[in-house]
Amino acid sequence: MAKTTTNEAPPSDRREQILRETLKALGEHSYDRFSLREIAKRLSISLGNLQYYFPTKDDLFLAICERAQADYDRSAFIFEKSQASGIEGILQAFDWHVAELNRPHAVVWLILGHVAIYNLRFKEFSDQSYRVSQTTWETIIERSALKIEENEARSLAATILAMVDGFFLRNFPADLRDPQVMSLLNSLKSEVVALVEKRIR
Repeated sequence: MAKTTTNEAPPSDRREQILRETLKALGEHSYDRFSLREIAKRLSISLGNLQYYFPTKDDLFLAICERAQADYDRSAFIFEKSQASGIEGILQAFDWHVAELNRPHAVVWLILGHVAIYNLRFKEFSDQSYRVSQTTWETIIERSALKIEENEARSLAATILAMVDGFFLRNFPADLRDPQVMSLLNSLKSEVVALVEKRIR
């Protein structure tokens, strides 16, 4: 039996192959440095074949963003079903969040935030995904029925912020020298603190 090549893959499989390979490329270098031609070469398909599914680089990256958001939503739904209550539940939420940051799609969020500064199309998606993520965090915290003192809340918030800082310092040291990226990261951290402190009683 003849071996099936990438060019002979069914349409649904080929689309998946393109998305998977693009995620790898994004993990290796920045949005600015990856191209449709590079992805086509990595998959041994023609540029025209790739553009049948994703006519432009932005179309491909937006599909990657949508995939990452759907993956995040599924993971959050599964977590919320098994979350404990009280302090234990909040600590579980922090552990889950850090685990999410260490999954392959985490690089998409950093790149998305950076690209959204310059691109209205991605700013709209970034704003939408941010609202979804914020709602997820609010749900997680509300479900924990947390009643704690102010110093405990601040300590818990500091824990997750240290974890987030540690992740970005390990994985994206160059990006953290960009003032705009730092501004986005600090905004995210401020929201985490605010959400935790809402539960102070």
